[in-house]
Amino acid sequence: MDERTLLGQGLASYYNHITTIFSQLKQHKYIVKFAQLAIQYAEMVNVPSASQATSEPVVPPTPSHNLRRSTRASSSNAPTSSKPAHDSRTSSSLPTDPPPRMRDTVLLTDLLCQLFSAAMEANQHSTAYMALTRLPTGALRTKLLTTFVTTLVAGRHPTASPAKLLAYPFTTMARDVDAILSNQLHETRGASSTATHRNYVSVSNKSLY
Repeated sequence: MDERTLLGQGLASYYNHITTIFSQLKQHKYIVKFAQLAIQYAEMVNVPSASQATSEPVVPPTPSHNLRRSTRASSSNAPTSSKPAHDSRTSSSLPTDPPPRMRDTVLLTDLLCQLFSAAMEANQHSTAYMALTRLPTGALRTKLLTTFVTTLVAGRHPTASPAKLLAYPFTTMARDVDAILSNQLHETRGASSTATHRNYVSVSNKSLY
């Protein structure tokens, strides 16, 4: 990508571009660093300002006699136009770009996914957990949550363990975690994954609530 195209697009897009460069180089710690910066600015854009929070401006009431006078004046001075009435059906059928808020939301979701994946690769599980909690509920979050649970239960890295999984306050994700544990408990009932199965049994016997 030509960096000149990022001019005027905001710091979120710029840091996202840097994150993409480090993703191509598989430099996971740098991906985490710059994805967090991009998320910070993307979230700032998504927060409505105080002026945007009011849906309609407050207009002071107009006295009735002034209103009648202004109505007569505007009707008598209004120029006549020979142009045909605007056809709303034509304009609604034209393709339009997504609104800025929608684009920012898509960018934020993409950044959170990049942050999660890089944090898991770098064994920064707490950072990965924070990325999960900021994702909206849906299939994407469930997929990433499954990766998070299975990685920690497997315990193939010193910083990953079933006990660490239980230390996280999953709150709204607790039921999803229970469903994942139940599914994995069934799938690991093979002789080749006895240790992993025991880990799932141990975690499943403890409440997440």
